[in-house]
This record gives sequence, C-alpha cells and structure tokens, in this order.
Amino acid sequence: MAALYQAHRCFAGRPEHVKEARDWIQQVLATANVPDERGATAALLVSELCTNSIRHTATGQGGTFTVVLTILARWVYIEVEDGPSATVPHLAPTALEAEQGRGLALVDAFADDWGWSVTGAFFRLELPEPDRCPARTTRLERR
Repeated sequence: MAALYQAHRCFAGRPEHVKEARDWIQQVLATANVPDERGATAALLVSELCTNSIRHTATGQGGTFTVVLTILARWVYIEVEDGPSATVPHLAPTALEAEQGRGLALVDAFADDWGWSVTGAFFRLELPEPDRCPARTTRLERR
C-alpha cells in the first residue's frame, strides 16, 4: 500500500524539543485532514516516545531524534528514531505515587499497535472510515 503522505523532522535530544515534536506532528496531521481526536492522541504518544528517547538512549547525551510520519489510507504510522540503547522499550509496573514510568503504558493503552525496531519505537493509529472524517479544505502535496 502506497503512503498518502510522508514527512520527517529531526530534533535535538533535549527535553525542550519534545514540545516542538508534539506541536509539529499535530500541525502536520491537521493539515493532512486527520481527525482532531486522532491527532491529539498521536501528539500525546509522540511526546511519550520522544521523552523515552531522551531519557533512555544516547539521544539524551547530545544526540538527536527523528520523528517519521507515514499516513496510509486507514492508518497513521509514527516512529521516533533515536540513538543506541543498552535496553529495549518494555512495559514495567509503576508505583501509584511514581512521578515517571507511565509513558509506554499510555502508548499501549491508546495506540492500535506499537513496538520497537533497531532504529527506535513506533506506533500506529487506525483512522475512521473516510466518510466519517470531518471535511477540511486544506490539501497536502503527495510525496
């Protein structure tokens, strides 16, 4: 299946760039006519994966991370490519009073699918049937 739209953007591996990544993905998805609810979910999950990238890989030690977006007819696929890590992403129990450690639990709860590869972590969101998507007038150039 050919992608309807693809985009990527590289960010410095610092915490203040997580918001930039989140804002960028939300803007691109809105321009691509992805329903607002799915765009907001994608932005939240991008934020979690970017934060994990900075905290748990070489990205947070002066590296970069790249957010890669692919929109197919019924799916949004997003990967956060990052630096090398000695561990792989995994769900872990988190104490109720813990201030961190819930990122992958959010990804697991809201993504239709997620996982990791040698280049980083990814997730997929299913889109509603085209006739259930609100119409917008903005069009994207196909790549």
